Amino acid sequence: VGRTRRTLDEALAADGPRPLNAERDIRQLHSRCQGLMSSEGDELGEAQQWLARSAAGGHPLAQVQLAGKMAQTGAQMSGEQSARTIAEARRLARAALSTGDPEVVWRAGILGSQNGISAPGSIDVSAWTQAACDRGLDCGPGSDAARQLCRQVPDCLPSESVYDLLRRSVDNPAVLDENAKRLNALIDAGDWRALGLEEEARSR
Repeated sequence: VGRTRRTLDEALAADGPRPLNAERDIRQLHSRCQGLMSSEGDELGEAQQWLARSAAGGHPLAQVQLAGKMAQTGAQMSGEQSARTIAEARRLARAALSTGDPEVVWRAGILGSQNGISAPGSIDVSAWTQAACDRGLDCGPGSDAARQLCRQVPDCLPSESVYDLLRRSVDNPAVLDENAKRLNALIDAGDWRALGLEEEARSR
């Protein structure tokens, strides 16, 4: 981040105390950054265009990712422009979630909690994560979902799955199970109003 290019050792030292899995993440990210810095192409400059094209082509993961970005942008606008941008973010989120793709459900929960593209209520990001796991997302030890959650759960272990970590991070696992089941039912039914993703009626 910023203008300074750090060596791998400097990046590891700067991170300070971290979960056991984080060192591997830092090494992977540093390697990818080095590759981008040394390439002659303008990959970073084209990223937003790639995302928009993928979303326009109906790719669910691109749609939900773009929905999150648009919701964040819309929240910083005002008036009609804000309403249009957030409406488009919700449309993209509906299209992506209608596929039932477990990774889309996982990403939607994360982005929704950050950018308000879905109603929080009792269905928080933990329920979205478990709902995605219940749908078939790889949630075993060492999975992407487990490593991301590990950054938020104290003293996580490499042997713990997402289910293990969730049960250590919530007050009532039974409520979590119920919310995840309810969330998947709402997605399957396309109940966008209950999910806070309904299309707003247009003014006459």
